[in-house]
Amino acid sequence: MKAIILAAGKGKRFNEKEIPKPAVNVCGVPLILRNIFFLKKLGLDVVVVGGHKFDRLREILPEDVELIKNNSIERGNAFSVLCAQNKLKGRFLVLMGDHVYTEEFLKNTLNAPANSAIVSKESDLTDIDEATKILAREGKILDIGKEIEEWNYIDTGAFLCEDSIFKTLNDLFCEEDHVEWSDVINRSDMNVYENEEPWMDVDTKEDLKRAEDLLMRSLKKDEDGFISRHINRRFSRLITKRLVNFDIEPNLISIFSFLLCIASSLFFYGKILWIGGILAQISSVLDGCDGEIARLKLKESEFGGFLDSILDRYGDAMIMLGMFSLLKFNFLNISILVAALFGSLTISSTAWRFENDFKEKIHTHEGWIRYIPAKRDERMFIIFLGGILGTIWLPAIFWSLFIIAILSNLRIIGRILIARKMRVA
Repeated sequence: MKAIILAAGKGKRFNEKEIPKPAVNVCGVPLILRNIFFLKKLGLDVVVVGGHKFDRLREILPEDVELIKNNSIERGNAFSVLCAQNKLKGRFLVLMGDHVYTEEFLKNTLNAPANSAIVSKESDLTDIDEATKILAREGKILDIGKEIEEWNYIDTGAFLCEDSIFKTLNDLFCEEDHVEWSDVINRSDMNVYENEEPWMDVDTKEDLKRAEDLLMRSLKKDEDGFISRHINRRFSRLITKRLVNFDIEPNLISIFSFLLCIASSLFFYGKILWIGGILAQISSVLDGCDGEIARLKLKESEFGGFLDSILDRYGDAMIMLGMFSLLKFNFLNISILVAALFGSLTISSTAWRFENDFKEKIHTHEGWIRYIPAKRDERMFIIFLGGILGTIWLPAIFWSLFIIAILSNLRIIGRILIARKMRVA
């Protein structure tokens, strides 16, 4: 299936530098490239129709994206669709080039039946005065426009069409010289398909800031631990928001986070416990930044994930060995260290092994087990607390390792039981 992105307009209210609005950077990446990346990831071929500052669009678009020129942008955005008529057969997706769509939005959109306008309810991301509204009854569009008085949906700028719509399009251009896409929708007896995933229209500089906030909010992951979800992400997103506009490779952030783990270990070894604990927590926060930058700048890679995972394991071991240097060398302390190390190293491998063997994420099956605080962000926070408390009460170091050993291995046992049920089923 193909997707067509309409990117021919001037965007006069937005542009100060005379570049096409779809080429404006949002979190370090041109708006249109982010949408193209997600579309290609979902298996769609992409056609872009440009007009204003056409050569600038050609400069930034990938070579495998077909670019068509609309030489008559004054005839309305529906003419851009008509320009690509020979390229669009069967079912195709129409997107507005000045909209930000999340990957989840586009993925859900593809579930819509053909001949559907993708709609949403009003949200904090909607500028209701500028939004195109839709009135629908029993799933059918009755009216569409910015000025209509009665409406119950917001137009998201996404439409799943069939090539039969070109008859309507050609008929309208036989009647009028200027046709907007909303005119085509009004004439096409379209259905509505509600999509609750985030998206937004970028019309002004203020919209751009809100679009950046939208992308930042989309960085959270369902499998995040309690500390990451409620503490670390708050700080990592602030750091990421500033770093994303620089040409920084995510792998460099992974390496720097690992170096902080080594520094933390050395401070524990040097008996400056509070600095060791703080550095461990800072490393944990930065450990989220590499993935956030990779996702925002579309630089996710298998190697990056592999490197990050390896460095995390080495970092965990280094810090715990530094903590162990503060304890007496006896059987109990060695046993606790070994249990904490093996628990920390194994808990991450159980997650990817479960996904590899059962083709599902382990966190979707954990139930109450997910409340056992044993993920890396939670373990590092325990180390942070141990370092702070250990400054005034040294046994806190032992109890930190003890708690990590118990909690991580409990969660591993829970995952083994889940895997056993999956095997039986």
